[in-house]
Amino acid sequence: FVIVPCGITASVSKEDEEGIINTCKEVETKLKKAGFRVYGDYRDNYTPGWKFNHWEVKGVPVRLEIGPNDKARSQLTVVLRHTGTKSTTPMENSEIKLREVLDQIHNDLYKKAKQELDSHTVVVKDWTGFLKGLDNSCIMLTPFCGEPACEDLIKKDSARDAVVEEGAPAMGAKGLCIPFDQPEKLAEKQPCCHPDCKNPAKYYTLFGRSY
Repeated sequence: FVIVPCGITASVSKEDEEGIINTCKEVETKLKKAGFRVYGDYRDNYTPGWKFNHWEVKGVPVRLEIGPNDKARSQLTVVLRHTGTKSTTPMENSEIKLREVLDQIHNDLYKKAKQELDSHTVVVKDWTGFLKGLDNSCIMLTPFCGEPACEDLIKKDSARDAVVEEGAPAMGAKGLCIPFDQPEKLAEKQPCCHPDCKNPAKYYTLFGRSY
């Protein structure tokens, strides 16, 4: 977490300013004792907006804002980096709520990554489908014999001339893993995905490019 004091303007008295800063420091100490990593940004030569951007760029997932209204209401303003959503929570027992917030962030990011992975994973059974999936930036579940020499052939023959990223070669696909959860049972004498391989497939294997 990063804690940013807010609402300290020229019209705010020195006493009120010190009160906001002290409240921030009390929250910082409390959260550190609860086991959180917390940093209070009390620099007075930068605006709150500059600090917001600074810590977002650094990747801090949660920003806690405390201004005059928050102090008066004994609350924290909680801003999530991954969604930009803003909410408030009471300062009392805030460590419990913030632990739930971190769990929710984890679940949201996992769900998004899982959906992205699933949408780019395809089951293919022949070399034509393999190359098509590769050109569509997918990873392929495909029948594979498991032989290192065959994997070398797949890597060599799936290298393409198309530019994947400026200045980077279009590398061939390699075996990423053999999933415990197979998409289906292989047919008897199911051939390996590479057309020059004469061995029967042993299992579906995940293939893709590594960058």
